Amino acid sequence: VRRQGWFRERVLRKASKNLPILYQWLQVEERVSCPMPDGGLMTLVQLPPGVDDLEFGEALLERGVAVGPGRYWGAPGHVRVTFSCSSRQLAEGLEAISGTLDQLTRSP
Repeated sequence: VRRQGWFRERVLRKASKNLPILYQWLQVEERVSCPMPDGGLMTLVQLPPGVDDLEFGEALLERGVAVGPGRYWGAPGHVRVTFSCSSRQLAEGLEAISGTLDQLTRSP
């Protein structure tokens, strides 16, 4: 990557700007848990008990949102969420996570 320094600074700036969005969502979305990251570009969000991370990821893809099923990082029952994207993309993605939880945890 020729512009490695520029790219690194750009994504770190976006991630820092987006941490408050993630924090606000976690205050409202009580069905998940996630320790607030001190740094980095992504975090693992713990799904409610009984929600399969792979099935959840596939349901999110139907909404146009991609996450990494936690099982691929040794954390089944979690999804890997990046926050180094645009603020709009993060907000829409978090909203999709809540909507998908509504869909998958709805009582029959």
